[in-house]
Order: sequence, then C-alpha cells, then structure tokens
Amino acid sequence: MKLTIAMIAAAVAGLLAVAAADPEECYNKQSFKSIVHGSGKNAGSLSFSFEHFRGLLGGLNNGNDAGPLPSGHRQINWDAGIVPFDFPRKFFADTVDRGMSVFSKKNKFAVSGPGPDNLSDRRFSTINHTESKTFKAFSKKRLFTPLRETVFWTKFSVPGSNKRALVQGFGAVFVGVDLPKTTRMVAYDRNDCILAEEYVEAYPGGISFLGFYFKRPIIARVAFYLGNQPIDYPYCGASCGEDVVVLDDFLYGEPQAI
Repeated sequence: MKLTIAMIAAAVAGLLAVAAADPEECYNKQSFKSIVHGSGKNAGSLSFSFEHFRGLLGGLNNGNDAGPLPSGHRQINWDAGIVPFDFPRKFFADTVDRGMSVFSKKNKFAVSGPGPDNLSDRRFSTINHTESKTFKAFSKKRLFTPLRETVFWTKFSVPGSNKRALVQGFGAVFVGVDLPKTTRMVAYDRNDCILAEEYVEAYPGGISFLGFYFKRPIIARVAFYLGNQPIDYPYCGASCGEDVVVLDDFLYGEPQAI
C-alpha cells in the first residue's frame, strides 16, 4: 500500500486555475485543509486511506435519511440490488436519498452487474471483456462508469429534496489507473472556481483513492477525468498506451443547503 496525506494550512489564493467563472468571484477562501491519496493492489491495501478520509468527514453514515442533517457523511458503493445496469444520472437524488447526481455531455452511465437489468455482467464484462478481467472492486463487485466518454461530474442536493447543496469533502475509489498523470479529480465551488485539482496515483492492475477535505462545506461539484479511453470504444489495450478507468465507492460530507 502507498499512502500520502498532504495537510495544507495555507490559503488557496490566485494559484489555482479558474474555469468558467469571473476571476473577481474566485477570492481567497482560506478553507482548504487536506488531500488524501492512496493506492494498492486490492481493497485491503486501500482501506487505511479510505477510512482515514471517512474519519475526516466524521459522524455517522447517514444512509438514506432525509436531510439536511447537522453532521455525518454519505457513501455510495453501487452494490444494492435495486441499482440498474443502465444507470439514471439522478438515481441517488430522486430514487434513493443520498443527495448526489452525475452529469456528462452524453449523460450515459452504467453500473456493472449483476444488476436487475443485466444478470450476466461482471465488472463490465458485457461492455469490455478484456479490461473487465483486470478490474478489482473495493466493496463487493459492482462498479460505476460513464459511457462513450471519459469526463463527467457530480453535483449535490439536500437528500430528500431538490435544493442545491454543498459538501465539506469528497473522495472516490478509482479502478484500473495504469498510467501516471492521466486520471484526475477537480473540486469546484458554487461560482465554478477550482478549489482543488489532483492526479490520482497510478497502480497498474490495482485500485486508488483520492479525497479532498475542507474546513467547511464549500464543494458544489466534482469533475472526473478518467484515463484516456472510454470503456465502450474500440479497445487496443495497454500496449497502445490506452488506460480505461472506472470507479467504485464515493464518500462525501453531508450535503448542506446553499
């Protein structure tokens, strides 16, 4: 297992790039606290960094309880039997109260089987049989991916409502990060200013973790840039320099209304 924890007490001031925001709105927030990295060959080797980040978020796992709640966190592991293979982007906002939705240009997503609408799939074997043989799950067997593209983002709402929300921290488990400085995660505030941006540690054939934690709820959305090849495009493989990356568990602070 490899673990790196960067504790940063200095303010995030004009050193960060700005995306789609007025520069005057990207002011010094002085709220950045920690980045947690982890990588390893299997779930056991990643558990320390994952649980360390859970400890930063604090409180109980609030499950499907309606919010907003004053403390605690939410977790999505994709493993419940009701989660469909063809994944609706607002499933964990409209159907299950976790206060998170996913978006992309094409808005096509999948959760690997076995699921209620695809019993034969194993770690996306019905989409990319070759790559599925190398994927490892952090929790049980089901994984998440965008389709036809490698970039997507999450947004947050108060669980049980459609009210926009912010979270204090967000972390995710990445599966199959084979190439360094290719897969990354970016956190934005409500003005679309970049709060944090980091590459995910590569561990060929293994799993990785990356989490951002702040002193207060400030994250409005998180963008993901996964490898360099969508899972459902013609696949050449590592010998061609291709890197197909999918995801497992999401862990984030209790969504608080804006």
